[in-house]
Amino acid sequence: MNRNTISLILCLASAVSALTGCGSAENGSTAADTSSVAAETTASKAFSVTDCHVMQPPEEGWTAKELMSVTYLYGRQLTYPLTLDALGDSIELKNIEPNIAGNVHATLCHGGQVVGNVIFSVKNVEEVGQDTPIDQFMFMGDNNTPDSLIINGKSIDTEFKDMQSCLGEEAKNGESSDKKICYKTKGDSFTLAVLNSDGMFSSLSINGLCKAQ
Repeated sequence: MNRNTISLILCLASAVSALTGCGSAENGSTAADTSSVAAETTASKAFSVTDCHVMQPPEEGWTAKELMSVTYLYGRQLTYPLTLDALGDSIELKNIEPNIAGNVHATLCHGGQVVGNVIFSVKNVEEVGQDTPIDQFMFMGDNNTPDSLIINGKSIDTEFKDMQSCLGEEAKNGESSDKKICYKTKGDSFTLAVLNSDGMFSSLSINGLCKAQ
């Protein structure tokens, strides 16, 4: 089992263990915080794939900057390096703690619902801030918002077989299967995988962003 597989398992495990960890009435939430989340949620509902920047999948594979430029989370275009600031005010960070690999992982929540998790390449929780680069990002989908995640013009719940048209060539050293496809990144400097549930694009996993080209 290689490092990328272990990382994906850790991401999935931390997300599952945190399914009840996004209560909106705890952890110091304020009226201002709630208002900010509501405003961004409303904006994301009005956002659609037709508003997105798209590009032809690069022949040499995706750079992290290119990939972020075509990825939208709740209507917000992501940027590289990926940070909490880049994810936007509607995303809450919960359950921040060290993991067994010696990094810090946390649960991502939106509107009180667990939607994914992140891993930072730092050893101590105290080192995590709004501008700390995210090394691993996993988004598991949001049943309340169909266009919660859009990547190069394709949203969550797109038919899985259609994802190659927007993400390009599969990675030669990836571990693709009927449940997961790994796509080519420039120099294989990071891993990009989309996951399949009942024939639909259900989750996105990006690992190794801190060393990405």
